[in-house]
Amino acid sequence: MKKLENRVALLTGASSGIGAVIAKSLSNEGVEIIGIARSEVGLKKTQMDIEANGGKFHSISFDVSDVSNLSQLKTKVENLVGKIDILINNAGIEEYNYFHNYTLEYVQKITSVNLIAPMEITRQFLPELLQNSGHIVNICSLAAKKGESFNATYSATKGGLALFTDALRQELHGSGVGVSALFPGLVSDVGMYSDSQVKAPLVLGTISSKKVAKSLIKAIKNNKPDVIVNSGPLRPLLAINALFPNFGNWFARITGITAFCRNRAELGE
Repeated sequence: MKKLENRVALLTGASSGIGAVIAKSLSNEGVEIIGIARSEVGLKKTQMDIEANGGKFHSISFDVSDVSNLSQLKTKVENLVGKIDILINNAGIEEYNYFHNYTLEYVQKITSVNLIAPMEITRQFLPELLQNSGHIVNICSLAAKKGESFNATYSATKGGLALFTDALRQELHGSGVGVSALFPGLVSDVGMYSDSQVKAPLVLGTISSKKVAKSLIKAIKNNKPDVIVNSGPLRPLLAINALFPNFGNWFARITGITAFCRNRAELGE
């Protein structure tokens, strides 16, 4: 079991949502946090909350969609703390919509934030993580396990992130670096689903942000590969869907999952 006390973690998307909750939970374990996000205001709030409890938090305002300049982010981190021990790629965006209504600009942006940025940040920090026997956590989504209708671009990027995580884990086996993928379901208290105010079908279930953070900490300590965080009966259903995709599509329709996704798309129009 890995110890977290006195470790240094780089966390993207730390200004709000589950990122802010993850930051606080890691700090409670004795981890020093470097929080990355676009919002300086949000980062300062997270920093104040953590420092009020005696923790250490450094904020760097940076837009990770600017992938060509991520080397500048690495320099900023090195100037603050030197090397990191834990990398958590959490930053992500989504927009429910009819696929033909997406613009090329949006498709490129979501791909940059959700997939290219995590891969490039990992590439740049991997040498020092190898030296420190560090750990990488990529925050995926249940949409990476079963594509969501009216959320095709998000599903594609999170599915790509999940496969990247799997491939990297195999590559780094025996190196001392742990690699975990977290697959949260609908988070009830913060973030994109909570903000939408669209009620989900009971079969999907909901989870708290604290449960996501707790699962992440366990994944690091115990070097768990894939962690599904969900309160509904989706694990066996996902297994059945892998064998019988038509069943999975039918199940999504009759249980109201497809209608739920359509409602979220129409709400955003």
